[in-house]
Amino acid sequence: MAEKVESEVSTARLETLTDGIFAIAMTLLVLDLKVPHQIEDLPKLLPNLIVFLISFLVLGNYWVANHTEFRFIKRSDHGLIWLSIFFNLFICLVPFSASLLGEHNGEKTAVFIYGINLLCVTITHYLVWMHAIKNKLVVELDPKLVSSGNLLSYLALIPYILAIIFGFVDTRISILIYALTPLPYIFGIYYRLFGI
Repeated sequence: MAEKVESEVSTARLETLTDGIFAIAMTLLVLDLKVPHQIEDLPKLLPNLIVFLISFLVLGNYWVANHTEFRFIKRSDHGLIWLSIFFNLFICLVPFSASLLGEHNGEKTAVFIYGINLLCVTITHYLVWMHAIKNKLVVELDPKLVSSGNLLSYLALIPYILAIIFGFVDTRISILIYALTPLPYIFGIYYRLFGI
């Protein structure tokens, strides 16, 4: 009987694809910062600049998280490949939703679409990790590390849900939540708090 050949993409190939997508998405964000014809018009760039900074930091945060996860993921399977592709799909959409938010930052629809985009990024990122754990694609891990990883995902999920809800009340609150959500990760507050 012929040996079953399993079609797998190496984790290195997945990481390379993801790195390229992050690099392009993070670079595309700056295209909304168009140089004004008059220097007096610089303040009009402020909404776009704020959204650029928020989005760049959010993407940077997810790039670090993805890179950290793949230090433990040692092989891939069909499910992991496609979950990673969907994760990358939502990363690709961030420049669009960020542009929409920058141009229409006071409008509920723009705040909602941006929030849904970030929520989808967070959910697919979590699903990649859970799939790898469930299907034993990772090195042997301390259960505490797995629990901490799950908790870190929830701590991003909850603010984005709240931001979407608050967007129907006051869009400024939503934008503030979007801005604050990556900061505890960037400054390592959660990592120190949970001893990771």
